Amino acid sequence: MVKRLISLSLTAVILLSGCVYAESAAETETEQETKAYQLETKQFPWYFSSISKRVDAEDTYPLWFVHGADDLPFMELEVWSQLMIRLMNDGKQTPTYELKTEIKDDGLLSMTRENGYTAIFDFDEGTITYEDYVAFSSMDGSKYMDPVDFQGTEQDGKPFLLRTLDSRERYGTLTNVDLKKYGIPMIAQDGHYLLPLQTLSTFFLFPFQQGIYFNGEAVFISSIPDMADPWKEFEQKLRSSDLMTVELLEMFDNHDGTEKERRESILEAVSAASDDGSEMVKQYRQAAEESLYNVYASASCTERSDDLIEFSYRELCLDLDCFYGLKDSHSITDFETFFMQTGLSEGLTSPDPAKADAAVSDLAYYWFDDGHSGFVSPSWMVDSSPETNLGFSNQATGSTDETVSDIREQYPNASLPYYEVGDTAYISFDEFLLTPRGEDMWIITRWMRAARRCRWTPSAASSMRTGRLPGKTVPSKTWWST
Repeated sequence: MVKRLISLSLTAVILLSGCVYAESAAETETEQETKAYQLETKQFPWYFSSISKRVDAEDTYPLWFVHGADDLPFMELEVWSQLMIRLMNDGKQTPTYELKTEIKDDGLLSMTRENGYTAIFDFDEGTITYEDYVAFSSMDGSKYMDPVDFQGTEQDGKPFLLRTLDSRERYGTLTNVDLKKYGIPMIAQDGHYLLPLQTLSTFFLFPFQQGIYFNGEAVFISSIPDMADPWKEFEQKLRSSDLMTVELLEMFDNHDGTEKERRESILEAVSAASDDGSEMVKQYRQAAEESLYNVYASASCTERSDDLIEFSYRELCLDLDCFYGLKDSHSITDFETFFMQTGLSEGLTSPDPAKADAAVSDLAYYWFDDGHSGFVSPSWMVDSSPETNLGFSNQATGSTDETVSDIREQYPNASLPYYEVGDTAYISFDEFLLTPRGEDMWIITRWMRAARRCRWTPSAASSMRTGRLPGKTVPSKTWWST
Protein backbone atom coordinates (compact mmCIF):
# COMPACT_ATOMS: atom_id res chain seq x y z
CA MET A 1 0.00 0.00 0.00
CA VAL A 2 1.16 3.52 -0.79
CA LYS A 3 0.70 4.62 2.82
CA ARG A 4 3.06 1.92 4.02
CA LEU A 5 5.66 2.52 1.35
CA ILE A 6 5.80 6.24 2.06
CA SER A 7 7.35 5.42 5.44
CA LEU A 8 10.65 4.88 3.66
CA SER A 9 10.48 8.24 1.85
CA LEU A 10 9.70 10.00 5.12
CA THR A 11 12.66 8.43 6.87
CA ALA A 12 14.88 9.21 3.88
CA VAL A 13 14.12 12.91 4.28
CA ILE A 14 14.80 13.16 8.03
CA LEU A 15 17.44 10.48 8.57
CA LEU A 16 20.49 12.11 10.11
CA SER A 17 22.44 9.07 11.31
CA GLY A 18 26.08 8.45 12.35
CA CYS A 19 28.28 6.10 14.60
CA VAL A 20 28.64 2.34 14.82
CA TYR A 21 25.61 0.58 16.34
CA ALA A 22 27.69 -0.91 19.13
CA GLU A 23 25.40 -1.02 22.14
CA SER A 24 22.81 -3.76 22.33
CA ALA A 25 19.22 -2.79 22.99
CA ALA A 26 19.37 -4.70 26.28
CA GLU A 27 22.32 -2.65 27.52
CA THR A 28 20.52 0.57 26.65
CA GLU A 29 17.38 -0.60 28.44
CA THR A 30 19.32 -1.18 31.67
CA GLU A 31 20.95 2.22 31.38
CA GLN A 32 17.59 3.92 30.83
CA GLU A 33 16.15 2.30 33.95
CA THR A 34 18.94 3.39 36.28
CA LYS A 35 20.10 6.83 35.20
CA ALA A 36 18.64 10.29 35.63
CA TYR A 37 18.32 12.19 32.39
CA GLN A 38 19.78 15.66 31.97
CA LEU A 39 16.85 17.48 30.38
CA GLU A 40 16.81 20.84 28.68
CA THR A 41 13.92 22.58 26.94
CA LYS A 42 14.14 24.99 23.98
CA GLN A 43 11.72 26.70 21.63
CA PHE A 44 12.08 27.19 17.89
CA PRO A 45 10.11 28.75 15.04
CA TRP A 46 7.59 26.36 13.45
CA TYR A 47 6.47 26.23 9.82
CA PHE A 48 3.02 24.79 9.21
CA SER A 49 2.88 23.45 5.63
CA SER A 50 4.33 26.57 3.95
CA ILE A 51 6.87 29.33 4.48
CA SER A 52 4.03 31.82 4.84
CA LYS A 53 2.70 29.96 7.89
CA ARG A 54 5.61 30.62 10.19
CA VAL A 55 5.08 30.91 13.94
CA ASP A 56 7.72 32.58 16.08
CA ALA A 57 9.54 30.55 18.73
CA GLU A 58 7.86 32.15 21.75
CA ASP A 59 4.41 31.18 20.45
CA THR A 60 5.19 27.54 19.63
CA TYR A 61 5.55 24.15 21.26
CA PRO A 62 8.66 23.50 23.38
CA LEU A 63 11.07 20.71 22.51
CA TRP A 64 13.21 18.77 24.94
CA PHE A 65 16.79 17.59 24.58
CA VAL A 66 18.62 14.91 26.55
CA HIS A 67 22.26 14.94 27.68
CA GLY A 68 23.12 17.86 25.41
CA ALA A 69 22.22 16.11 22.12
CA ASP A 70 20.76 19.21 20.50
CA ASP A 71 19.94 17.48 17.19
CA LEU A 72 17.59 14.86 18.69
CA PRO A 73 14.38 16.57 19.91
CA PHE A 74 11.76 15.07 22.25
CA MET A 75 8.26 16.31 23.02
CA GLU A 76 5.94 15.98 25.99
CA LEU A 77 2.89 13.85 25.24
CA GLU A 78 0.49 16.43 26.67
CA VAL A 79 1.94 19.05 24.33
CA TRP A 80 1.85 16.58 21.43
CA SER A 81 -1.87 16.02 21.96
CA GLN A 82 -2.42 19.81 21.76
CA LEU A 83 -0.44 19.89 18.50
CA MET A 84 -2.46 17.01 17.01
CA ILE A 85 -5.74 18.74 17.90
CA ARG A 86 -4.51 21.88 16.15
CA LEU A 87 -3.36 20.02 13.04
CA MET A 88 -6.39 17.77 12.63
CA ASN A 89 -8.90 20.57 13.14
CA ASP A 90 -7.11 23.03 10.86
CA GLY A 91 -9.56 24.58 8.39
CA LYS A 92 -12.67 23.19 10.08
CA GLN A 93 -15.45 25.53 11.12
CA THR A 94 -16.37 23.18 13.94
CA PRO A 95 -13.53 21.24 15.60
CA THR A 96 -14.26 17.51 15.63
CA TYR A 97 -10.91 15.86 16.41
CA GLU A 98 -10.15 15.36 20.10
CA LEU A 99 -7.20 13.73 21.85
CA LYS A 100 -7.36 13.61 25.64
CA THR A 101 -4.24 12.81 27.66
CA GLU A 102 -4.49 11.30 31.14
CA ILE A 103 -1.80 10.12 33.55
CA LYS A 104 -3.14 6.80 34.83
CA ASP A 105 -0.39 5.84 37.22
CA ASP A 106 3.32 6.18 37.72
CA GLY A 107 4.79 5.31 34.33
CA LEU A 108 1.42 4.89 32.61
CA LEU A 109 -0.26 7.47 30.38
CA SER A 110 -3.26 7.17 28.06
CA MET A 111 -4.44 9.09 25.00
CA THR A 112 -8.11 8.82 24.04
CA ARG A 113 -9.70 9.89 20.78
CA GLU A 114 -13.20 11.36 20.49
CA ASN A 115 -14.26 8.01 18.99
CA GLY A 116 -13.34 6.27 22.25
CA TYR A 117 -10.24 4.42 21.05
CA THR A 118 -7.12 4.65 23.18
CA ALA A 119 -3.35 4.34 23.14
CA ILE A 120 -1.56 3.39 26.36
CA PHE A 121 2.02 4.58 26.84
CA ASP A 122 3.79 2.37 29.39
CA PHE A 123 7.02 4.10 30.33
CA ASP A 124 8.10 1.27 32.66
CA GLU A 125 7.75 -1.40 29.97
CA GLY A 126 8.74 0.86 27.07
CA THR A 127 5.66 0.08 24.98
CA ILE A 128 2.72 1.74 23.22
CA THR A 129 -0.44 -0.38 23.12
CA TYR A 130 -3.28 0.51 20.77
CA GLU A 131 -6.75 -0.86 21.33
CA ASP A 132 -7.02 -0.61 17.54
CA TYR A 133 -4.33 1.31 15.66
CA VAL A 134 -6.49 1.85 12.56
CA ALA A 135 -9.42 3.21 14.55
CA PHE A 136 -7.17 5.35 16.78
CA SER A 137 -5.38 6.84 13.76
CA SER A 138 -8.45 7.37 11.58
CA MET A 139 -9.87 10.67 10.42
CA ASP A 140 -12.88 11.66 12.48
CA GLY A 141 -16.05 10.36 10.86
CA SER A 142 -14.22 8.05 8.42
CA LYS A 143 -15.02 4.37 7.80
CA TYR A 144 -12.76 1.41 8.60
CA MET A 145 -12.34 0.65 4.88
CA ASP A 146 -10.93 4.15 4.37
CA PRO A 147 -9.61 5.34 7.74
CA VAL A 148 -7.78 8.44 6.48
CA ASP A 149 -10.71 9.47 4.23
CA PHE A 150 -8.49 9.17 1.16
CA GLN A 151 -11.30 8.51 -1.30
CA GLY A 152 -13.63 11.34 -0.31
CA THR A 153 -17.31 11.37 -1.18
CA GLU A 154 -19.59 12.76 -3.84
CA GLN A 155 -22.35 15.28 -3.24
CA ASP A 156 -24.80 12.48 -2.46
CA GLY A 157 -22.46 11.22 0.30
CA LYS A 158 -21.49 8.04 -1.52
CA PRO A 159 -17.83 6.98 -1.87
CA PHE A 160 -16.03 8.67 -4.74
CA LEU A 161 -14.36 5.58 -6.20
CA LEU A 162 -15.41 2.61 -4.10
CA ARG A 163 -18.94 1.25 -4.42
CA THR A 164 -19.26 1.00 -0.64
CA LEU A 165 -17.22 1.63 2.48
CA ASP A 166 -19.14 -0.99 4.45
CA SER A 167 -17.17 -4.06 5.41
CA ARG A 168 -17.05 -6.93 7.86
CA GLU A 169 -13.71 -5.83 9.25
CA ARG A 170 -13.84 -5.95 13.02
CA TYR A 171 -12.59 -3.25 15.34
CA GLY A 172 -10.50 -4.06 18.36
CA THR A 173 -7.31 -5.58 16.92
CA LEU A 174 -4.75 -5.03 19.68
CA THR A 175 -1.40 -3.63 18.54
CA ASN A 176 1.63 -3.48 20.82
CA VAL A 177 4.66 -1.43 19.74
CA ASP A 178 7.71 -2.44 21.77
CA LEU A 179 9.95 0.63 21.71
CA LYS A 180 12.27 -0.81 24.35
CA LYS A 181 13.06 -3.75 22.06
CA TYR A 182 14.43 -1.26 19.54
CA GLY A 183 16.16 0.92 22.11
CA ILE A 184 13.85 3.88 21.47
CA PRO A 185 13.80 5.96 24.66
CA MET A 186 10.60 6.73 26.58
CA ILE A 187 11.38 9.18 29.37
CA ALA A 188 9.21 9.72 32.45
CA GLN A 189 11.00 12.09 34.82
CA ASP A 190 10.01 14.96 37.11
CA GLY A 191 6.43 14.88 35.84
CA HIS A 192 7.49 15.04 32.17
CA TYR A 193 6.50 12.24 29.77
CA LEU A 194 8.71 12.46 26.69
CA LEU A 195 9.08 10.61 23.38
CA PRO A 196 11.35 11.40 20.42
CA LEU A 197 9.63 13.81 18.03
CA GLN A 198 10.34 11.52 15.07
CA THR A 199 8.69 8.53 16.77
CA LEU A 200 5.55 10.57 17.43
CA SER A 201 5.58 11.85 13.86
CA THR A 202 5.79 8.31 12.47
CA PHE A 203 2.94 6.77 14.45
CA PHE A 204 0.59 9.77 14.49
CA LEU A 205 1.19 11.69 11.24
CA PHE A 206 2.48 9.06 8.83
CA PRO A 207 -1.01 7.61 8.05
CA PHE A 208 -1.93 11.07 6.71
CA GLN A 209 1.26 11.30 4.59
CA GLN A 210 2.56 14.07 6.84
CA GLY A 211 5.83 14.42 8.71
CA ILE A 212 7.78 16.64 11.10
CA TYR A 213 11.32 17.75 10.25
CA PHE A 214 13.91 19.45 12.44
CA ASN A 215 17.14 21.10 11.25
CA GLY A 216 18.47 22.53 14.50
CA GLU A 217 17.03 25.97 13.72
CA ALA A 218 13.30 25.40 13.13
CA VAL A 219 10.57 22.75 13.02
CA PHE A 220 8.67 21.97 9.80
CA ILE A 221 5.32 20.20 9.45
CA SER A 222 4.67 19.21 5.87
CA SER A 223 3.35 16.56 3.55
CA ILE A 224 6.11 14.27 2.36
CA PRO A 225 5.94 15.29 -1.34
CA ASP A 226 6.14 18.97 -0.39
CA MET A 227 9.57 18.36 1.15
CA ALA A 228 11.03 17.41 -2.23
CA ASP A 229 13.86 19.56 -3.54
CA PRO A 230 12.42 21.65 -6.44
CA TRP A 231 15.77 21.27 -8.21
CA LYS A 232 14.99 17.57 -8.69
CA GLU A 233 11.83 18.37 -10.66
CA PHE A 234 13.65 21.05 -12.67
CA GLU A 235 16.41 18.61 -13.62
CA GLN A 236 13.91 15.94 -14.67
CA LYS A 237 12.02 18.41 -16.88
CA LEU A 238 15.23 19.70 -18.41
CA ARG A 239 16.64 16.24 -19.17
CA SER A 240 13.41 15.22 -20.95
CA SER A 241 13.13 18.44 -22.97
CA ASP A 242 14.64 19.64 -26.24
CA LEU A 243 16.68 22.15 -24.22
CA MET A 244 19.11 19.50 -22.98
CA THR A 245 22.47 19.65 -24.76
CA VAL A 246 25.78 17.83 -24.50
CA GLU A 247 27.27 20.91 -22.86
CA LEU A 248 24.56 20.92 -20.19
CA LEU A 249 25.02 17.21 -19.57
CA GLU A 250 28.70 17.86 -18.92
CA MET A 251 27.78 20.64 -16.50
CA PHE A 252 25.52 18.24 -14.61
CA ASP A 253 28.12 15.49 -14.45
CA ASN A 254 31.45 17.32 -14.33
CA HIS A 255 31.50 20.60 -12.46
CA ASP A 256 34.02 21.86 -9.96
CA GLY A 257 32.95 24.01 -7.05
CA THR A 258 30.02 23.84 -4.67
CA GLU A 259 26.58 22.45 -5.43
CA LYS A 260 25.14 25.97 -5.28
CA GLU A 261 27.67 27.19 -7.88
CA ARG A 262 26.95 24.21 -10.14
CA ARG A 263 23.22 24.84 -10.08
CA GLU A 264 23.59 28.55 -10.76
CA SER A 265 25.83 27.87 -13.77
CA ILE A 266 23.24 25.48 -15.21
CA LEU A 267 20.41 27.96 -14.63
CA GLU A 268 22.31 30.74 -16.40
CA ALA A 269 23.09 28.49 -19.38
CA VAL A 270 19.50 27.27 -19.73
CA SER A 271 18.07 30.77 -19.39
CA ALA A 272 20.41 32.15 -22.07
CA ALA A 273 19.65 29.32 -24.51
CA SER A 274 16.11 30.32 -25.53
CA ASP A 275 12.84 31.90 -24.43
CA ASP A 276 11.59 28.46 -23.39
CA GLY A 277 14.68 27.99 -21.30
CA SER A 278 14.24 31.40 -19.70
CA GLU A 279 10.64 30.53 -18.80
CA MET A 280 11.67 27.16 -17.34
CA VAL A 281 14.27 28.87 -15.15
CA LYS A 282 11.76 31.51 -14.08
CA GLN A 283 9.31 28.80 -12.97
CA TYR A 284 12.06 27.02 -11.06
CA ARG A 285 13.20 30.15 -9.24
CA GLN A 286 9.63 30.85 -8.15
CA ALA A 287 9.21 27.30 -6.89
CA ALA A 288 12.55 27.49 -5.07
CA GLU A 289 11.57 30.76 -3.40
CA GLU A 290 8.36 29.18 -2.09
CA SER A 291 9.93 25.84 -1.20
CA LEU A 292 9.65 24.70 2.41
CA TYR A 293 12.43 22.20 1.77
CA ASN A 294 14.84 24.97 0.76
CA VAL A 295 14.26 26.68 4.10
CA TYR A 296 14.81 23.36 5.87
CA ALA A 297 18.00 22.70 3.89
CA SER A 298 19.39 26.21 4.43
CA ALA A 299 20.75 25.36 7.88
CA SER A 300 24.52 25.01 8.11
CA CYS A 301 25.84 21.53 7.32
CA THR A 302 27.14 19.69 10.35
CA GLU A 303 27.87 16.24 11.73
CA ARG A 304 25.39 14.34 13.84
CA SER A 305 25.71 13.57 17.50
CA ASP A 306 26.34 9.97 18.54
CA ASP A 307 22.89 9.93 20.15
CA LEU A 308 21.22 10.90 16.87
CA ILE A 309 23.25 8.34 14.91
CA GLU A 310 22.17 5.54 17.20
CA PHE A 311 18.55 6.68 17.38
CA SER A 312 18.19 7.15 13.62
CA TYR A 313 19.35 3.60 12.92
CA ARG A 314 17.03 2.08 15.49
CA GLU A 315 14.09 4.26 14.47
CA LEU A 316 14.53 3.26 10.82
CA CYS A 317 14.47 -0.43 11.81
CA LEU A 318 11.30 0.17 13.84
CA ASP A 319 9.53 2.19 11.13
CA LEU A 320 10.20 -0.33 8.37
CA ASP A 321 9.42 -3.37 10.54
CA CYS A 322 6.04 -1.81 11.32
CA PHE A 323 5.08 -0.20 8.01
CA TYR A 324 6.95 -1.55 4.98
CA GLY A 325 4.20 -3.36 3.08
CA LEU A 326 6.44 -5.64 0.99
CA LYS A 327 8.47 -6.99 3.89
CA ASP A 328 7.27 -10.58 3.43
CA SER A 329 7.60 -10.36 -0.36
CA HIS A 330 11.29 -9.50 0.06
CA SER A 331 11.73 -12.31 2.62
CA ILE A 332 12.77 -9.82 5.29
CA THR A 333 12.44 -11.13 8.84
CA ASP A 334 13.53 -7.87 10.46
CA PHE A 335 15.36 -4.86 9.13
CA GLU A 336 18.30 -4.90 11.52
CA THR A 337 19.20 -8.34 10.13
CA PHE A 338 18.51 -7.12 6.58
CA PHE A 339 20.82 -4.13 6.99
CA MET A 340 23.60 -6.40 8.28
CA GLN A 341 23.13 -8.88 5.41
CA THR A 342 23.22 -6.19 2.73
CA GLY A 343 26.01 -4.12 4.25
CA LEU A 344 23.73 -1.09 4.50
CA SER A 345 24.30 -0.87 8.26
CA GLU A 346 27.80 0.53 7.65
CA GLY A 347 26.47 3.52 5.73
CA LEU A 348 23.44 4.02 7.94
CA THR A 349 25.64 4.24 11.02
CA SER A 350 28.42 6.27 9.42
CA PRO A 351 29.44 9.56 11.07
CA ASP A 352 29.18 11.11 7.59
CA PRO A 353 25.52 12.07 6.93
CA ALA A 354 26.16 11.93 3.17
CA LYS A 355 26.98 8.22 3.48
CA ALA A 356 23.82 7.68 5.51
CA ASP A 357 21.74 9.41 2.81
CA ALA A 358 23.44 7.26 0.16
CA ALA A 359 22.57 4.11 2.12
CA VAL A 360 18.89 5.09 2.29
CA SER A 361 18.91 5.84 -1.45
CA ASP A 362 20.44 2.42 -2.15
CA LEU A 363 17.85 0.80 0.08
CA ALA A 364 15.02 2.36 -1.92
CA TYR A 365 16.31 2.07 -5.49
CA TYR A 366 18.70 -0.89 -5.42
CA TRP A 367 17.53 -3.26 -2.70
CA PHE A 368 13.77 -2.63 -2.57
CA ASP A 369 13.68 -1.93 -6.32
CA ASP A 370 9.87 -2.05 -6.19
CA GLY A 371 8.98 1.00 -8.29
CA HIS A 372 7.20 2.60 -5.32
CA SER A 373 9.83 3.39 -2.70
CA GLY A 374 12.05 6.38 -3.30
CA PHE A 375 14.49 8.88 -1.84
CA VAL A 376 12.68 12.21 -1.49
CA SER A 377 15.38 14.69 -0.48
CA PRO A 378 18.75 14.74 1.27
CA SER A 379 19.23 15.72 4.88
CA TRP A 380 19.91 19.35 5.72
CA MET A 381 23.32 18.16 6.91
CA VAL A 382 24.54 17.58 3.33
CA ASP A 383 24.58 19.91 0.33
CA SER A 384 23.71 17.49 -2.50
CA SER A 385 21.73 14.36 -3.30
CA PRO A 386 23.51 10.99 -3.33
CA GLU A 387 24.30 9.14 -6.54
CA THR A 388 21.43 6.87 -7.53
CA ASN A 389 22.23 3.16 -7.88
CA LEU A 390 19.39 1.27 -9.55
CA GLY A 391 18.29 -2.31 -9.09
CA PHE A 392 17.34 -4.56 -12.00
CA SER A 393 13.67 -3.52 -12.12
CA ASN A 394 14.46 0.18 -12.02
CA GLN A 395 17.16 -0.32 -14.66
CA ALA A 396 14.66 -2.09 -16.91
CA THR A 397 12.17 0.76 -16.52
CA GLY A 398 14.83 3.32 -17.35
CA SER A 399 15.99 1.30 -20.35
CA THR A 400 12.42 1.13 -21.68
CA ASP A 401 11.99 4.89 -21.33
CA GLU A 402 15.27 5.49 -23.18
CA THR A 403 14.27 3.10 -25.96
CA VAL A 404 10.91 4.80 -26.46
CA SER A 405 12.57 8.22 -26.46
CA ASP A 406 15.09 7.06 -29.08
CA ILE A 407 12.37 5.99 -31.54
CA ARG A 408 10.29 9.12 -31.09
CA GLU A 409 11.93 10.88 -34.01
CA GLN A 410 11.15 7.91 -36.27
CA TYR A 411 7.46 8.08 -35.39
CA PRO A 412 6.58 11.73 -34.77
CA ASN A 413 2.84 11.00 -34.56
CA ALA A 414 3.45 8.86 -31.48
CA SER A 415 3.73 12.00 -29.39
CA LEU A 416 0.37 13.35 -30.54
CA PRO A 417 -2.61 12.91 -28.24
CA TYR A 418 -4.72 11.62 -31.17
CA TYR A 419 -3.86 10.28 -34.58
CA GLU A 420 -5.17 7.69 -37.06
CA VAL A 421 -3.51 4.93 -39.05
CA GLY A 422 -5.94 3.37 -41.48
CA ASP A 423 -9.06 2.42 -39.57
CA THR A 424 -7.34 2.57 -36.15
CA ALA A 425 -7.23 5.59 -33.86
CA TYR A 426 -4.42 5.96 -31.33
CA ILE A 427 -5.20 8.08 -28.25
CA SER A 428 -2.33 8.64 -25.81
CA PHE A 429 -2.04 10.39 -22.47
CA ASP A 430 -0.08 9.85 -19.29
CA GLU A 431 -2.55 10.44 -16.48
CA PHE A 432 -6.12 9.68 -15.46
CA LEU A 433 -8.84 12.04 -14.38
CA LEU A 434 -11.00 10.74 -11.54
CA THR A 435 -14.53 10.54 -12.91
CA PRO A 436 -17.80 10.38 -10.97
CA ARG A 437 -19.41 7.02 -10.28
CA GLY A 438 -21.24 5.65 -13.27
CA GLU A 439 -18.70 6.89 -15.80
CA ASP A 440 -16.85 4.23 -17.78
CA MET A 441 -13.37 3.29 -16.60
CA TRP A 442 -10.73 2.81 -19.29
CA ILE A 443 -7.93 0.26 -19.17
CA ILE A 444 -4.78 1.88 -20.55
CA THR A 445 -1.77 0.09 -22.04
CA ARG A 446 1.82 1.25 -21.64
CA TRP A 447 2.78 1.19 -25.32
CA MET A 448 3.54 4.90 -25.54
CA ARG A 449 4.90 5.80 -22.12
CA ALA A 450 6.90 8.70 -23.54
CA ALA A 451 3.88 10.42 -25.09
CA ARG A 452 3.43 14.09 -24.26
CA ARG A 453 1.06 15.00 -21.48
CA CYS A 454 -2.55 15.45 -22.59
CA ARG A 455 -5.19 16.16 -19.97
CA TRP A 456 -8.64 15.09 -21.14
CA THR A 457 -11.61 17.05 -19.86
CA PRO A 458 -14.76 15.28 -18.60
CA SER A 459 -16.56 16.37 -21.78
CA ALA A 460 -13.84 14.79 -23.91
CA ALA A 461 -14.05 11.62 -21.82
CA SER A 462 -17.79 11.54 -22.38
CA SER A 463 -17.26 12.00 -26.12
CA MET A 464 -14.78 9.14 -26.17
CA ARG A 465 -17.27 6.85 -24.44
CA THR A 466 -19.90 7.53 -27.08
CA GLY A 467 -17.45 6.96 -29.91
CA ARG A 468 -16.75 10.59 -30.76
CA LEU A 469 -14.09 13.14 -29.99
CA PRO A 470 -14.60 16.87 -30.49
CA GLY A 471 -14.61 17.23 -34.28
CA LYS A 472 -13.67 13.58 -34.81
CA THR A 473 -15.36 10.25 -35.32
CA VAL A 474 -13.39 7.51 -33.59
CA PRO A 475 -12.76 4.60 -36.02
CA SER A 476 -13.90 1.11 -35.19
CA LYS A 477 -10.52 0.11 -33.74
CA THR A 478 -9.12 2.30 -31.00
CA TRP A 479 -5.89 1.88 -29.01
CA TRP A 480 -5.63 3.58 -25.66
CA SER A 481 -2.17 4.13 -24.30
CA THR A 482 -0.01 6.06 -21.86
